[in-house]
Amino acid sequence: MIHLHEYVLNELPMFYHDSYFWCLYTDLRDKIPDLDERIRDYGHVQKENNLAELGGVHDLTFLLKSFDIDLRMGYKLGTVFGYGYDKGQKGLDI
Repeated sequence: MIHLHEYVLNELPMFYHDSYFWCLYTDLRDKIPDLDERIRDYGHVQKENNLAELGGVHDLTFLLKSFDIDLRMGYKLGTVFGYGYDKGQKGLDI
């Protein structure tokens, strides 16, 4: 469902995407103490390249929405996102 949500957001003007990102971020930053570190780690160019080679092309909004679902469902952070992010903070090795 996150893929569908992402597709719909990408069809709208960019400011909707940015507003949605900001709302998700501000909601999650109080719930996930190391959120900035997780974002910084995921946003590394090589990390995203490794993920793309596995067939996963996701932006930071996708990452945040997956964390949001994890929290709502009581899952360990990274479960919905996958790609090793449920096994530790660093996710895919670079």
